[in-house]
Amino acid sequence: MFKYKWVDENMGMRTNDYNFTLVVLNKMGYTNKPFVLTHQARRQIFYVNNPSNDKWSMVLKERNIH
Repeated sequence: MFKYKWVDENMGMRTNDYNFTLVVLNKMGYTNKPFVLTHQARRQIFYVNNPSNDKWSMVLKERNIH
């Protein structure tokens, strides 16, 4: 089981001109579903500070974990 933080797709997520996914980490969605089962997790992601805008973080995706 993994603990998740879901980003609100409508208000806290976008794609930039270089096709990177950007998120606002304080715009959470699905707050009533903080966990997923191991078999439901398809990939691990990392958040990197966006040097051009502190509000938005870049999402870096790791290869599939299955």
